[in-house]
Amino acid sequence: MSDIKWKHKRFEDSDTEGVLKLREAVFNEPEYDFSRWSWQYKANPMGESFIDLAVDKEDSSKLAGHYAVISYQMNIEAKISHVAQSLDTFTSGDYRRQGIFVALAEKTYENSLNNGVEYIFGFPNESSYPGFVKKLKFIDPFGFDLYKLPLKLGYFTSKIPGGNLLGGFKLKSSKCPDGQTSEEIKEVPKGYEELYSSFKGIAKNHIDRDAAYLKWRYFDCPDRKYKLFKISLNGKLEALVVFGLDEENSYIHLVDLIFSKKENLSSIVDHAVYLASSEPYNSMSIYLNESNILCSILEGKGFKHVTKKDSFRFILRNLNEDEYSSEVKDPNNWYITGGDTDFY
Repeated sequence: MSDIKWKHKRFEDSDTEGVLKLREAVFNEPEYDFSRWSWQYKANPMGESFIDLAVDKEDSSKLAGHYAVISYQMNIEAKISHVAQSLDTFTSGDYRRQGIFVALAEKTYENSLNNGVEYIFGFPNESSYPGFVKKLKFIDPFGFDLYKLPLKLGYFTSKIPGGNLLGGFKLKSSKCPDGQTSEEIKEVPKGYEELYSSFKGIAKNHIDRDAAYLKWRYFDCPDRKYKLFKISLNGKLEALVVFGLDEENSYIHLVDLIFSKKENLSSIVDHAVYLASSEPYNSMSIYLNESNILCSILEGKGFKHVTKKDSFRFILRNLNEDEYSSEVKDPNNWYITGGDTDFY
């Protein structure tokens, strides 16, 4: 490790401009602007954000690195706990190999613990994964699976000259299951509290999806496109379907599915496929934790299973102790979808 040229600084609002400039220099994501940052770090109804910075030792106005987590509420081990998701980690090229990532992370976790956070969780990329597991005491209980379902011929012909002429042809017929109705929604629907109460009895460990979270996560997000539908059975709210729209690659992603009864889940998935096939996208995809309750149902519906267990992992750290119950380590007890990550 080279001579240390930085010192720690706790984030203040006046640091926002410098944070966004360094983030853009590292990630090259011009679409990530102040409105997105403010939504993610300031408008979150589940609790405050915890951000720590590295600044130059001699010139504290020069930003060297950044680490941050944002609050969530999580149903874990039969109770709701204050947790936080590890998000943006980035370092200026002038300060690499000086231990900024690990040092800032530990500062952030200490501050988080002092403010009531019990667990830190995350979905690291392949380059940051070793640091979390080997140096920051995270466990790695499970990975993710990707499920894909071609919806239109364009999935296969889009890259063939003239292929778009037949691209809109549907590959399979689908219909709304008997007795069910659906409607696109622009706000949290009436009856959602009862629906979610039933869902909590099915999914043991999961991010809390109350009405405030739902509004913030999908309806208020300033720069990502979502479509939400409510599904009713005999007039009663039975499920809520959340799609993320990827127009550039012609994918419709099922990023969340909240349901009231396991016995109706197969027909709910059929209904979600029906809704997706009615949209102008070539393929439907779903990211799920391995052993998710949805996995076996999707395989029975013709979804292609692509394992991502080696490159896409869920990590967890208990800030109070180093022990974890068998329930926490077992992926069968978790319900994690793409909407729980920062990628969708």
